[in-house]
Amino acid sequence: MIYFATSLSLNVLTSAAIALRLLFFRHRIVRILGSSHGSQYTSVATIIVESALMFSVFYATFLVFLALKSPLDSIFFQPLNQVQACATLLIIVRIASG
Repeated sequence: MIYFATSLSLNVLTSAAIALRLLFFRHRIVRILGSSHGSQYTSVATIIVESALMFSVFYATFLVFLALKSPLDSIFFQPLNQVQACATLLIIVRIASG
């Protein structure tokens, strides 16, 4: 249980740190070059947050059922790796496609 909670919190913190870093660079670019140059940073940060949110919600649902000692936790545990892979691939595909 502690491992899963730690994994979820690190995933959320890492995604938030990446998004905040991109938004910080957007702020610096807009301040130096003007507002027309910062939109790509906002869209990339949005892509990362949306894709990571899918995995985080699925993982949090699994943690709730695990904490309640419900048999439904096995329904969410089995596809956990596939959901994580899908979230990662969503980030890669959406950034690569522009």
